[in-house]
Amino acid sequence: MSRHVLKAVKFSALFLLISVSLVSIITVIFTYNKPQSVIDLLQPLVPTDTPAPITMKGVAVLGDSQADEYRADDNRGYNYPATTLNWIEILEKKRNVNFGPWSVWEEPRRTGYEYNWARTGNTTASMIQSEHHIGVAEQIKQGKVNVVVIFIGANDFAPYILDDGYHAIYNGELSEPAKKSKVNRIIADIKTAVYTIKDAGDVRVVLVKVPDWGQHVGVQVAFPFPDQRNDVSKVIRDVNAEMDKLANDEGLVTVDPNALYQSLVYKNEDNKMMVDGITIERLLLNNNPKNFYLEDGVHTGTAVNGFMANAIVKQINTMIDNDIQPLSEKEIRETAGL
Repeated sequence: MSRHVLKAVKFSALFLLISVSLVSIITVIFTYNKPQSVIDLLQPLVPTDTPAPITMKGVAVLGDSQADEYRADDNRGYNYPATTLNWIEILEKKRNVNFGPWSVWEEPRRTGYEYNWARTGNTTASMIQSEHHIGVAEQIKQGKVNVVVIFIGANDFAPYILDDGYHAIYNGELSEPAKKSKVNRIIADIKTAVYTIKDAGDVRVVLVKVPDWGQHVGVQVAFPFPDQRNDVSKVIRDVNAEMDKLANDEGLVTVDPNALYQSLVYKNEDNKMMVDGITIERLLLNNNPKNFYLEDGVHTGTAVNGFMANAIVKQINTMIDNDIQPLSEKEIRETAGL
């Protein structure tokens, strides 16, 4: 087991402990940080010069565990396997979106859909080093794929990455030039992926921006000082601003997971996430599909992934002529087994 995976396991255990014992503190933190306007946050970027719509064939994915299949090697959900799915698995199951056949693939792949190159633990750098983007480009050249979703960057800021991740920035261990270098390095890797993909053929690309760990209730307790958390959030915002520029320059579209998560948390006056009348628990960590986060404290449950699927579908639909029907809340609830 790798050093980073061991740290992730320890960090997940910490999330479980603090979530159970400090519920009241978490509630105060969320109330204090409530956004003034969810509607303003939910406006994704569409480039001013959007390419003409195409007929979608296969959809390829580059990313990390946010996109790596829950029902494959990672086996998330444990005793809830039938109802623990991520957004890719939901779209394949409910909308027959073509991510390719399911099989066991040679390294740098594992088990999963042929066009899904996302791998747990990936950073922007390891995505390029593993040549996942080149694999996607080959599938584009073969005519299998003409839509690509890139969902990467969370692990570049993970709290369990000590050298230049959340911990280091929060504690002031990175100089301003080092922060800028980190932003530039992340964007350079994303650009490498985008340019390689676009050079392979007529393709449409969705960029999912980097999630802010500071929205996680466990992180807010483990890293309790808001000003220092904001130091990390600022670097993440800088990355996301550069992703917006890239999208505008290259005719891509973006999805903002941070706006999505906030809209779900603050969906009603009680600050509760609801799915078709069912309350989703956001403070405790449990694989029961009624929870926002799985027991590992890092990955979101099926209900949240249903809304993420819709956010990505909304943007894909701006680029294709065979639209994907968004999921209803009833479908999301039923898929989660609620």
